[in-house]
Amino acid sequence: MDSPLSFTPDGSSWKATVELESWKGIHYSRNAETRVSDGRVDTVFAPEGWDGRPLSASDVRLVEWFVDNEAAVSKAALEALLDAYPEMQNDIADFLEDNEELHLMPDVGSTDDLRKLIRLGGVFIHQIPGDVPYTGLSFSCSWEREHGLGILMRGTRLVRIGGADVSFLLWMARQDAESATR
Repeated sequence: MDSPLSFTPDGSSWKATVELESWKGIHYSRNAETRVSDGRVDTVFAPEGWDGRPLSASDVRLVEWFVDNEAAVSKAALEALLDAYPEMQNDIADFLEDNEELHLMPDVGSTDDLRKLIRLGGVFIHQIPGDVPYTGLSFSCSWEREHGLGILMRGTRLVRIGGADVSFLLWMARQDAESATR
């Protein structure tokens, strides 16, 4: 593997810490204190179903594509989240009995507003061959502390938004890849 990325085996996947410029300097709240992101995030190749073989050149290219295009992927993911956010607010309002908890998901008007409510915790690149990767972005968020937030992208196209598991479950990426070939 000839790459500046330093991947190491991590159980049944490969892991590297990557510095993502678009997440550097972002202020987010955690446990009632504000922190600033240094942009470093664990990036996992093949979060599920890896057979233990070393990374191939095409595997590395998928990860490098994400690193080279992470700002565009992050922007598209945040714009998709901004579009989905009002419906998510309605869903949580229906679920919560105590309206005082609605402050966990305040109204937002921009992706910058969203960034204050979420923290990127991990990136998952799925082992599906292609020109652009299936990338899962896993976040902690103010409104869903137990299950978090996950966004699955194919390049800069949204595949799915949901709990954090959306970011690392291989079957979701495979399902999308199969539907694209039909």
